Amino acid sequence: MSLKRRQFTTEFKLQVVREVEAGKSVAQSAREHQLHPNTVIKWRKLHQQYAERAFAGNGQTYRDEARIADLERMVGQMAMENALLKMYGSAVGCQALNFITKTQNGMDATNVFGFSLFGSFNPEP
Repeated sequence: MSLKRRQFTTEFKLQVVREVEAGKSVAQSAREHQLHPNTVIKWRKLHQQYAERAFAGNGQTYRDEARIADLERMVGQMAMENALLKMYGSAVGCQALNFITKTQNGMDATNVFGFSLFGSFNPEP
């Protein structure tokens, strides 16, 4: 037989935290409410850090912060990919520009790349 986890309301958590902030010891408050002292300490830290939003949801209290962190991570990754593509694109663009310049100056495409891009087609009439 498994035990069911207890769920506490926001009001209950705030009541316990206010008792501790008013001067009652963590151990005494935990005993009165049949809680582990670490639970009370955790609730107090969350309340100090997030104030009104500390006990907002059912295990998903900080979904907004997590979503923002994911989006910021994605933006950073895309920025790195864009920079890489720009570097690669400029290198490929330079090779293409060299190819066009050399073929216009009378060099054959075979001399540039080691194979003919035009096959048997002769671009000059």
